[in-house]
Amino acid sequence: MRKLFLHLFISCVTFFLSLALTMLIQVSSSTPPVPPQPQMVQLVGVADMTDEQKLLNIYREYGPAKTRHERAFFERVESENFILFLRDRNMTREQNIRWMESWPGDVVFEYDIESIRIMGDTAVVTGRMWEHYPKGGQNSIGFVDVCVRSGVGWRIMSTKPIY
Repeated sequence: MRKLFLHLFISCVTFFLSLALTMLIQVSSSTPPVPPQPQMVQLVGVADMTDEQKLLNIYREYGPAKTRHERAFFERVESENFILFLRDRNMTREQNIRWMESWPGDVVFEYDIESIRIMGDTAVVTGRMWEHYPKGGQNSIGFVDVCVRSGVGWRIMSTKPIY
């Protein structure tokens, strides 16, 4: 009986030592995580490609315009009644633009669109915003936008960040 317990004890010790050694090797040889690549756009619903393309073009320009703090771009693509729904407060378009203008100019913004759902003159756009900092760090925030088509084209009515 003692031999059985001795063999069992030696087996357990060997197992846990090999497990610890494997974890140590994996940690020491791991490479830094690679940032996610932009995803393919998932187009949901029935609509003209021209509407989807127009919305994609807005978001293709959105990151560079935000990086350069281009007030005119946001006045053009965001509705006069635009609302940014933050955790602790809501902001109008003007408040949001003034807030953006106060940010440092060395942060680079990029937008990845995950899906566009068009329902008549309304669209729901989901995606992820990336903030790239000058010293190499980055941050990512998901978002849901509601857009409306009017006589002047597609305009963003509201943005809700998803933290």
